[in-house]
Amino acid sequence: MIAKWDIQPIPEPKNRDRHKLLVKGDMTDIFFIVKKLGKICSRPEKSKGDFNFIIYLSKMDMEIMTKLKQVTGELSKIAKKDASQSSEEKTKPIEKSVAAEQAMMDQSVAKEAQVKAEKAKEEEAKAAKAKEEQAQAEKAKEEEAKAAKVKEEQAQAEKAKEEEAKVAKAKEEEAKAAKVKEEQAQAEKAKKEQAAKEEEAKVAKAKEEQAQAAKVKEEQAQAEKEKEQQASSPSSSTRMRGMSIPSRKNKQQLGKPEEKTPAQESSGEAEKAESGRRKKKLLQTRWSMELPMIPTYNFENFIAGSHNRFAHAAAMAVIDNPGTMYNPLLIFGIPGTGKTHFTYSIAYGLANSLGQRNIFVTDGIKLSRGLDLAIRDGLTNKLEEIFKQAKALVIDDVHLLMLAEGNKKFLSKLLNDFMSKDKQIVVTSLFPPKALGGLEDQLGFQLTQGWMVDLKIPNAEKYKAIVTKMMDSVDIKLDEESINKFFLKNFMALGDVVETFEQVKKLEKLIASMDNRMSHAQLLQMLLGDSSEDSVLLEDDINKAEAFKLKTKDNWFKWGIFYSKGCQNEAKWIIYSLYEKSKELGINVEWDQVFIEEYNSDESYGVPFKIADVASEKKANGIIIMGPQSTSVLGAQEQEFKHLSSKILTSFFIKSSWIKANKIKDSASYVKILMDLI
Repeated sequence: MIAKWDIQPIPEPKNRDRHKLLVKGDMTDIFFIVKKLGKICSRPEKSKGDFNFIIYLSKMDMEIMTKLKQVTGELSKIAKKDASQSSEEKTKPIEKSVAAEQAMMDQSVAKEAQVKAEKAKEEEAKAAKAKEEQAQAEKAKEEEAKAAKVKEEQAQAEKAKEEEAKVAKAKEEEAKAAKVKEEQAQAEKAKKEQAAKEEEAKVAKAKEEQAQAAKVKEEQAQAEKEKEQQASSPSSSTRMRGMSIPSRKNKQQLGKPEEKTPAQESSGEAEKAESGRRKKKLLQTRWSMELPMIPTYNFENFIAGSHNRFAHAAAMAVIDNPGTMYNPLLIFGIPGTGKTHFTYSIAYGLANSLGQRNIFVTDGIKLSRGLDLAIRDGLTNKLEEIFKQAKALVIDDVHLLMLAEGNKKFLSKLLNDFMSKDKQIVVTSLFPPKALGGLEDQLGFQLTQGWMVDLKIPNAEKYKAIVTKMMDSVDIKLDEESINKFFLKNFMALGDVVETFEQVKKLEKLIASMDNRMSHAQLLQMLLGDSSEDSVLLEDDINKAEAFKLKTKDNWFKWGIFYSKGCQNEAKWIIYSLYEKSKELGINVEWDQVFIEEYNSDESYGVPFKIADVASEKKANGIIIMGPQSTSVLGAQEQEFKHLSSKILTSFFIKSSWIKANKIKDSASYVKILMDLI
């Protein structure tokens, strides 16, 4: 029950309309108020004194005050109703007891007293009935009031929609008018530029004609002068005898470059070495810390539902008022919940409100690796200038930050500076907030101090709608049966759905070049295969794989393969099968196998980083990873293992492909590897 409440203004430089709501009541009532008032509310905070809770409101006007009064009124009605019901339940046993005592007394008195008691009992029944009818009437009135209130709210909602529609229409008309005006201005400008060009062409032509006339005149004068000189000059033989002829020494010097002294040669070599070092340093510092924006990843292509409703509301609040309420905003969820699309959508929204130059979008690996290179090359001042100008920082996969003694101080200062200056920070994580405690301790920054929202896997209906929208964006045609078979049946991760559609389009071009027309469903069958699992190698399979030797020709494609502990035969089979599949498809691609390495599938941490380090050292540009056996430690975390490995290798500009341990004899696995790597 709400005992009392009060509103007090607490303006800020950036928000003069900020207020605080002081409430004395139960936690359930506080949650009811936050739910009703929506995104203008902060998280409730406990308080001491006359009020036990404080809620900060980002704005306050008559509409919000009216809504607040309605909410507190509803809570008061609910409390009164509960109290009334409790009172009636307590009085019923008492009334029964009095009736029992009256009955005992009636037995001991005369018949006349009994008649009076029965009459009194009838009157009492009539009174109870009247009381019940009155309660029903009051309940009916209350129901009517609720219905009227609902009707009023619906009317207000419809009115608000109409107003929004009017505003949207006005904006659209205004945009159209502005566009027409801009087109007219551009046409006028183009017309003026064309006229200016024509005028310039006329002037240039006139100048050219004048120059030609002058040249003709000059040539005529020169001819006249030469005639006069011929008449007065000596013969050609006389002129030849008067010319100076260079000596042999001079002839040699004319055809030979000037010789340098040893000191000059040493100085030149030093200059070349210094120039080489400068070029190398320049190449090394060109590590891109920013992620490129993906145009299709925005809220216009985003499908909201129960799986992301709270996250969507928080994102809208951040875009509307960056750096004020939900800061930092931490978004977490398992692979396949749409974190990447969601993150880029927020970045696009912030770019619209703050300007694209004021948004810095990166991920954990790029940020930490780029900072390491900047520290090594003495370019941290340049980074500080970049971040000083930024008004929002978006870090995807913050759990992949590779912290070291050299970069921790810079990162800690960077994040704390953003917070102290009310600059918005948005981070995403594969892991829940409680798993980020160690990272927070090393950073000296609380990623969980702001607002935390999770993204869940959508229900079947929403999932199908998302997949259908992805299909439309890349012009892929599938019937409902194919959608259910390939995607909905196993709820393929949304990021994998995007990659699968890209591979379908790539395979479609390849098949078309072979004069073989196939439907998109048939192409998906080639890529994804069936659900059967077969990983048992026969003796004949092992012998074929062992006998196969890939010829190395110093090709540009340099691939390597990582296999889980104890599966060397399976790794050799993968290489053999991949080569056979490329021949079958007519893919004329040659590659060098630069390494075949084992990883420990019972090691719970660090394997993705080791894979990336080895691939980078071997200068590979394509990696095949055989997944762990289901009985191993990493087998229970295969989806996370795959996600982290792919992210880290991508940051090293190395392509990668994943093959499950139980799919090494599935033909579709090798089609997918080829589409991933070539």
